[in-house]
Amino acid sequence: MKASKQLMKTTMIGVFVCLLGLSPFYSHAQSKKKLNIEGDFYFDTENYAQSSDKYQQSADVEADFQSLYNIGVTKEKQSLTDDAIASYESAINYAENDEARSVAFYNMGNTLMQDQENLTKENLEQAIEYYKSALRYNKSNQPAMHNLATAQITLDMMQKQEEQQQQQEQEDQQDQEQQQNQQQEQQEQEVKQEEREEIDQKEIENILKMVEKEDQEVQEKMRKQSKSDNTEKKKKW
Repeated sequence: MKASKQLMKTTMIGVFVCLLGLSPFYSHAQSKKKLNIEGDFYFDTENYAQSSDKYQQSADVEADFQSLYNIGVTKEKQSLTDDAIASYESAINYAENDEARSVAFYNMGNTLMQDQENLTKENLEQAIEYYKSALRYNKSNQPAMHNLATAQITLDMMQKQEEQQQQQEQEDQQDQEQQQNQQQEQQEQEVKQEEREEIDQKEIENILKMVEKEDQEVQEKMRKQSKSDNTEKKKKW
């Protein structure tokens, strides 16, 4: 019964469209316009995820520059960098003039520049290329000129910081190697000192043995001499 009512509803809508003489293209246009209006509403209320869904539905009805561009803006607002750039790239394929292409490339550069957490040297270089592309399509794009200069200055500062960091790391490494060399030299000196002390101790022991031996020899000589003297005295008596 439910299915029959649904079929009847669909049939009545079809008849209504035919009576009004509406073409499928016009119906799509009305649906697309409605979706864009809903997307604008959600965007103005900062519900960017819902806004993106509506613009995507509009693009699904019929892809065009404005819908795809709007998707890119909503993705950018949600900090979805890769998705935003992909949407802007798709929008460029549907751009009808160079000014639209320039705006899309400009926003692609901004998307990378605004992603501060992932603002690497590579991303800066890519943003610079996007701004240059924006200016190729529209030389009077003043915001693109300004942001190109900002991106170039930021890149130069980042490269300078990297060079300073590399230099500091090299100096730290040299200091560490120097400290290790000093420690090694100190250890070698300590070993040599121990060896010298050991040699000195052996020399002292040898000297003491020689002195002791000489003393024993002297004592023995004196003992023999004393014995000889006693023998002589006995003979005299």
